[in-house]
Amino acid sequence: MESETRQAEKNEKRRELEGVAKELDSLAASIGKSLQQLSSQKRFVKDLRSSLEKSDFASILQSMRKSIIGDLHSSFPQSGEILKHLEELAKREVEPRILAFDEEFRDSIGRLNLGLEWWFPDVITGKFPEYNVNKMITIVVDTRDFSVSVNGKKIGGMDIQQICSKIVEENNRLFHRQYQSQRFVEILYGAYEAVCLKSRRAVGDPVHLKEVYRTILFQIQKPQFFEQPSKDNFQPYLSDEFTLDLSRYLKNDAPVVRSGVKPELHPLRDPKECFFIVLPNGDQVYRGLISFVKVG
Repeated sequence: MESETRQAEKNEKRRELEGVAKELDSLAASIGKSLQQLSSQKRFVKDLRSSLEKSDFASILQSMRKSIIGDLHSSFPQSGEILKHLEELAKREVEPRILAFDEEFRDSIGRLNLGLEWWFPDVITGKFPEYNVNKMITIVVDTRDFSVSVNGKKIGGMDIQQICSKIVEENNRLFHRQYQSQRFVEILYGAYEAVCLKSRRAVGDPVHLKEVYRTILFQIQKPQFFEQPSKDNFQPYLSDEFTLDLSRYLKNDAPVVRSGVKPELHPLRDPKECFFIVLPNGDQVYRGLISFVKVG
């Protein structure tokens, strides 16, 4: 009986020691996490200091929107006034560039010679803070941090040369691909038929354009991709490339498919389920459904 009591005491002591050890481990983990946060905050402040030395005020304004600002305020309340002063200074330096941006941007686009004989004559449309180049490339200036995005890809700052370089890259990607209208509409119709069959719809009924696009993306893959799926074996066909091909087909009154039908596009209430199509008159509209109708 006495030995059992001693064993119970040992077990209790061991559990107590294990409990304290876990508490110490938890404390060490908390300290480690705090040190990591402080290290991140220190690096953030040093990056701000570096941007200030380089007069990179646009980067400073972008940094002011990062979530780490809240952590920094909690750790060092005095940072609030310092960062506020820095933000005001950066805005004073950057805002004059807004006034000159529109004219400089339009002049730079004009010198790039991005016009296409078979497309629309107005290379650049829109006005500050949102522009379109060749109907397919959207440029947006975010006045909150004076950053610019080209087709959703953000560019730090408002460097015209950097923006134009990205526009040329996007323009080449979109407009300098192989395209043959008869081949495109045959592929489009084949994918449309496949979606009708899968969804048990009659050929001629409207189906979701996104489903047709996904079917084309599946059908253009080479056997190597299905044997060994990987990024290297994947044949890309981005949605804006599909949108351009479809818009180009509609604009240039391309031939019908061999079965004597042509595509028709229809609106859909939810724009998230639609593609942004350029109509033959240059209007840009959301379309989410496609059908094929007999010609004549």
